[in-house]
Amino acid sequence: MKIMDILTILISLIAAFISLRALYLQGRSSVFERIERSLLNIDDKFIQYPDARPYFYDGIKIDDDDKNKNLCLAISEYILDVFSSVLAQRERFEIYANKDDFEQFIVDMFKYSPVMIDHFENGGYRTSNDVTAKLKKYVDKAKKSLTQ
Repeated sequence: MKIMDILTILISLIAAFISLRALYLQGRSSVFERIERSLLNIDDKFIQYPDARPYFYDGIKIDDDDKNKNLCLAISEYILDVFSSVLAQRERFEIYANKDDFEQFIVDMFKYSPVMIDHFENGGYRTSNDVTAKLKKYVDKAKKSLTQ
């Protein structure tokens, strides 16, 4: 083999590695942006529907005959979907350098929202077993902090 052939192969391998690395970083960035957008959409739900906010931030329980029940259940489902997505993606893409902050956010959302706890435990919310187990851990932490 000539030196030029070896050099060509080496340059091709380096170029392939650089391209794959760039593709990985682009995918990671895209996932991060999607998750951030979803988290911001949680805030948008409470701007669109301010009457639902107390059920998620003030610990107000929802009665079966409450006019906001279906709205709150829909928002709860959306938030749980966002959490499930973040938890599933985070491990694959190593996002959220300070995962403790995000986990505390999840615990706090459960802590101040009986409707979310009820929907998760009794409302039939379904996701993968891994994510369900993680969410259950956050629900348990939230409940424990309420009794302290």
